[in-house]
Amino acid sequence: RHPAVVPVLLGLAIAIVSALALVYAIGSRDALPPADGDLALERLEIPDEANAYKDFVAAAEAYAPPTPANLLSDYLEGRPVDTNALKAVIASNDVSHALLCQGTARAFCIVPCVDIDDIRQPCVGNWLELLRVIKVKGELARGEGDYAAAAETSVALIRFGVLVQEHPETLIQFLIGRAILETGLTAGVKLAQEPDAPAEALRTVAEAMAQVPPLTNSFIRAMKAEYRLGSLGLDAYAAGPVPSPSRMYLWQESLEKVVRIGGRPLLRYCIQPNRTKRLYADHIRDFISNAPRSYADMTLTSSPTPSRLNRVLRYIRPNSVGEMLLQLMDPVLDDQLGKLCVSRSDLAAARLVVALHLHRREH
Repeated sequence: RHPAVVPVLLGLAIAIVSALALVYAIGSRDALPPADGDLALERLEIPDEANAYKDFVAAAEAYAPPTPANLLSDYLEGRPVDTNALKAVIASNDVSHALLCQGTARAFCIVPCVDIDDIRQPCVGNWLELLRVIKVKGELARGEGDYAAAAETSVALIRFGVLVQEHPETLIQFLIGRAILETGLTAGVKLAQEPDAPAEALRTVAEAMAQVPPLTNSFIRAMKAEYRLGSLGLDAYAAGPVPSPSRMYLWQESLEKVVRIGGRPLLRYCIQPNRTKRLYADHIRDFISNAPRSYADMTLTSSPTPSRLNRVLRYIRPNSVGEMLLQLMDPVLDDQLGKLCVSRSDLAAARLVVALHLHRREH
């Protein structure tokens, strides 16, 4: 009826398709790879005899779990338990304890290089079981007035924690090492508060606390490790087939529904690894630059993702999947600077408490 309209509509359709194709082509261009040499994770090469890693692994393998399984946790949480059963568990782990102490006498604990396939470091997670046994052993010794043994367990935990967290390959390793260290510091403070604890026991603990290196250095290394592993994960998602979320570092299982497309690589419009890594690198650098500061002076100026648009545009803009990945990665880091400040304060406080009690005994 209106023959002149058809060419107009056809031309309009071609113009729209051409414009969308141009937008897609421009939006699919990834950025250049980030200049991230400052975030490189350097490994310390040491002789085997200086490395406590094998000792700690052997200690975990020799670990004899308690019966019943909740025996140690019940005791630590203040529930009534059979003291003889506790002592039997401690005795059954003498070999494990000896192996751990053998490790704490070494200079370093350098774990194997971690890839995304073994990111959860099961061997390091098993070390938390050793922590509970040593903690219970120290609590029992202190309660029975065996202050030398209580001091020994506190020192073992402090040294164990220092070695685990000092050269982390993952953030998880750093956090586990910090938890072990803080348990040792708490045990040392409790010992110092015992009226009958001798000066020699407190001096032993004070010397171990004095040798704890600055926690900031370990935190900075953990942030570099986080960047390295996050970058590997981004590359894996971009290349396809998408790896199983159970193997991906701290990323939610529901993400599989977002990024898996028949196991094929995602469109470059959806995920641009270089652009995403640039954003992530700037955010990690922000954490690192804030790490040496006091909590009052810390200011996070970067954002892991660009400013959010409305919900519709958020999912159709270029690199939308990359930004979603960053949003999943970032909450893990949000509170780590605050926790670092707490840990530094806890260490300073523990040193002060033990020093004051020691001074009172010596003067």
